[in-house]
Amino acid sequence: MRQRLIQVGVGGWGATWVEKGLSSTSWELVGCVDANPDALTEVQRVHGYAADRCFATVADAARETGATGALVVVPPHLHLPVALDAYAAGLHVLVEKPLADTMANGQKMVAEAAAGGRTLMVSQNYRYKAAPRAVARILAQQWLGAVTSATVEFRKAPQFSLPLVQHGYAHYKLIEDMSIHHFDLMRAVLGAEPSAVYAQARNPDWSWFAAPPIVSAVIELEGGGLVQYHGSWVSRGRQTTWDGDWFIDCENGQVAWADNRVRVRPEAVYYTVYLEGFQERDGWMECDLVAAAEEERCFTLEEFARCIAEGREPDTSGRDNLRSIALTYAVADSARSGQRCAIADYLA
Repeated sequence: MRQRLIQVGVGGWGATWVEKGLSSTSWELVGCVDANPDALTEVQRVHGYAADRCFATVADAARETGATGALVVVPPHLHLPVALDAYAAGLHVLVEKPLADTMANGQKMVAEAAAGGRTLMVSQNYRYKAAPRAVARILAQQWLGAVTSATVEFRKAPQFSLPLVQHGYAHYKLIEDMSIHHFDLMRAVLGAEPSAVYAQARNPDWSWFAAPPIVSAVIELEGGGLVQYHGSWVSRGRQTTWDGDWFIDCENGQVAWADNRVRVRPEAVYYTVYLEGFQERDGWMECDLVAAAEEERCFTLEEFARCIAEGREPDTSGRDNLRSIALTYAVADSARSGQRCAIADYLA
C-alpha cells in the first residue's frame, strides 16, 4: 500500500517534482501546498489535479489528507519553518538540497526531527546515478588502494530562466546551489570526510550572475588526501556534464570519470588483462555502466518511503547532510575571507 505524501512548493523547480510524486510507486500525492495560488492553479491546469487537494498551509494539508510525509521544495531560507510545521503535523520530511540556508538552521532541523522521531532526508540526487555508484564501488573495494588526491572540474554556462528574477540572476549561487552536489558526491564517492578548505571565488565584470560564478578550492580530507575543485557557471568553450569531470589518483592506479564514462588505469598488470564488468579500451579498463531501475530523484523519493517503512536512517539523512553543507558553507566563507576554514568549526 502506498504512503500518503504532500508536496510543499509546486512552482518553479517544484513543478518538476509534481510528476515524480504522481508517478511514484511508493507514494500517493494527496496534497499540494503553496503560498502562491497561481502555482496551485497551474498544477490543476497541467496535471488535472483536484482543487480540493490544494492548500495554502502545511497544517491544512496534513489535517485534510492524512499524509505520512512531506516533500519540501521551497527556497532554502524557508526549509526550517516548513520542516517545523511538518514535524508538528506528524510528518516525515524529504527536503530539496541544500538542507538549510545556514548551519544553525540545518542543525535545528536535524535536532527537531530526532526529538520527534521523524525521518529527515535530503534529496542529494546526484549520488543516485550509475556512474557515481560505480566509482564509489570501485574505490570501496580498495584494490586501487587509498585515495591520495583528486581533481574535480565542473564547467557550464547556464542561462537560467526564472520568473520575477531581475537581470543579474540574484537568486542563483554557484557554491550553495550547484557545488553542493559535487561536495556531497566527494563524500559519498571517495568515502572520506573533508577536514579543511581554502577557496577563492571570482565574478567577472561580464558575468550575468550576481554572486561569484567561479570558485576554486583545495579541500583537505581526513587521512591526508587532497581534492582540487574548480567550478564555473560562466565557462567559455568546453563544457562538462553536470556531474563534472573527476580524476582520482590512488596508490595503485587512477579512476577517470567524465562524460558519463568510468575508466580505470590500474598499475597491476593483472587488472589490465581481465577485470569483471570492464572492457579494455584505449589503454584503460572501462566500466560497464548499467542503469538501475530507480535513479536520481525517483530513487530519492522511493528510498524515502522505504526508510520510513523500515525505520532506518537514509544515506542522505539530515544528520549526514550536515557534513555536506558544512563543506559548502566553509568554501563560501573561505572565498569571502581568504582564510583556510576547518570543517570541525561548522559541526561544533
